[in-house]
Amino acid sequence: MLYKSKDIKKSNLLNYIKEERNVSTTLYDLTEQEKEIKAALQELEELEDKEAVERLVSINDLINAEIVEKAEGIIYIARDIESDISTIDDEIKRLQALKKRKQNAYDRLKNMVKSCLEKMGRKKIETPFGNLTIRKNPDSIKIIDESLIPEEYIKTEVVKKVDKKKIKEWLKETGEVICGTEVVSSTSLLVPRAKKGDE
Repeated sequence: MLYKSKDIKKSNLLNYIKEERNVSTTLYDLTEQEKEIKAALQELEELEDKEAVERLVSINDLINAEIVEKAEGIIYIARDIESDISTIDDEIKRLQALKKRKQNAYDRLKNMVKSCLEKMGRKKIETPFGNLTIRKNPDSIKIIDESLIPEEYIKTEVVKKVDKKKIKEWLKETGEVICGTEVVSSTSLLVPRAKKGDE
């Protein structure tokens, strides 16, 4: 706290605020100082000390200017991070496409070798690096016509899902909160995007 009680002299209060401002550098610190100065201003206004109020207002203006400066820096940092995220997303897409191409090439190569071995009537080719071998896979079931399958071989799955959209529509229409739910309000920070001339 910048002040603890009304026993602190006004001159000491102002000096203490100045010392605290010299130390603080973060947006959080500046925000806390602004809160404390507003509280101090209210106290000094009650004491009708116009001179001290004016000095505090001047200090508060300086803090607001510093807050704006910090916010500008935060915007630049946020834009850089957002740009990195976009670059990473693009790189992920590129690598996923590359992986798919490599997987397809790998599968084609295996199928080609398997086809050649089968045409030669061979199941194995031995090499110094290891053996190319055709092995029998476990049997699998292919569904040809699901309507012909007996009922005892049909598995019924029931999926229950809460319809949040419907609940929200009900709340909007009636103002009533459905049992088992609660309305959650939240906020988010909007960071301005860089203009073409600022990039």
